Amino acid sequence: MNIIFLTHEFVQNNLTVGGAGNYLNNITRIMIKNGHTVYVVVDSEKEGVSTYNGIYVHCICATKMFKKKTGPISTFEKVIRNLARSYAYNHEVKKIMDKTYIDLVQSVDEYSIPLLRSHKVPYVVRFSEYEPLWIGASKENYYPEDWIYSKRLDMIMWKKAYQKADALISPSELVKKLVAYQSGQNVEVVESPVIIGETDDDILERINPDKKQYFLTFGALTHRKSIKMLAGLIDKILDRYPQMNYMVVGKDRKIAYGEDRIWASEFFDMSVVCNKDRFVFVDGVSNRNQIFSIIKNACLCILPTRIDNLPNAVLEAMAFGKLVISSDRTSVEQVITDGYNGFLTKIDDAEELYQKINYVMKLPDMEKMLIGNRAIERMKALTPEKVYEKMMKVYKKSIQNFRGKQ
Repeated sequence: MNIIFLTHEFVQNNLTVGGAGNYLNNITRIMIKNGHTVYVVVDSEKEGVSTYNGIYVHCICATKMFKKKTGPISTFEKVIRNLARSYAYNHEVKKIMDKTYIDLVQSVDEYSIPLLRSHKVPYVVRFSEYEPLWIGASKENYYPEDWIYSKRLDMIMWKKAYQKADALISPSELVKKLVAYQSGQNVEVVESPVIIGETDDDILERINPDKKQYFLTFGALTHRKSIKMLAGLIDKILDRYPQMNYMVVGKDRKIAYGEDRIWASEFFDMSVVCNKDRFVFVDGVSNRNQIFSIIKNACLCILPTRIDNLPNAVLEAMAFGKLVISSDRTSVEQVITDGYNGFLTKIDDAEELYQKINYVMKLPDMEKMLIGNRAIERMKALTPEKVYEKMMKVYKKSIQNFRGKQ
């Protein structure tokens, strides 16, 4: 099978990116291993075609005609930019198809990329997010009901884009239900593959030289990951556990702060007042093996969220047999059963999270080991081989249905 993946981010040279990029790294590796030809089209600052681990990587500058912006943009400008993205991605698909036969295209749902799709090839959309709720949850204050029914022009455009697909895929039952409720379309649930690589302990010498045990939060540093609630709790946690450090690992980025925007690192610096000597903020560890080492050596992974789509951070921590505390009714409950193979709390509930941390820390070592082993067992359902089989069923069905319509 010859397949093109359209994405806004992609792992190269073992460097870490967001959830969509890490998923794509895993699934393309599986496809290559099974003898398929894989093309990846990704937005980049530099245009060009290269190969990476057997993958043909096409870098395009999808919004090169626009000035760069680091802050918020208007809804109208977002719509125009997304139209440009959709054209650029699908024009690159056409260029590839002019040279070789393509069986299927798989796109992310972001940026309304499927809107101007080619109708000469089956088109599958995999949801990395549910855009209205993701945007709402990234605000300082989150009111889901204000966003799920959003009629903003960019939200309407996003919905029309994914409705053009021949098949829809989601890692989580939660996003499947949201899409079905809002559009009435069927979504196949295919959980993300989990691939754990080698560890690189050199980084621990730099970020944890005293070799203390540590609590760990890692991943995207945004309000969607409840960092406001978490930052306000860290001093209290460290007061209770003077033998521990608290480590936050992720790419520093600007977040909303009242009427302004500040760096996430500044937000933590303002919030952690009494225990700065035991709080470690690690900005942008890009090497996957180093990230794996940090996870493997953590005492407890604290990964709250407001809304998610089977987050890679949770899956990777569970694959290492780590004790994980996350948030209920956010999609995480699909893989974590509270008290059995991990722990769940209410969204943005600081007191419940604090009490859950205390509960976990008091557990006997044998019970902790049992819970960690159950987490590993749950992740065995997400091996590359099992996910590949499910994906191929979706692909073959999509191709068959597409040909039947012609």
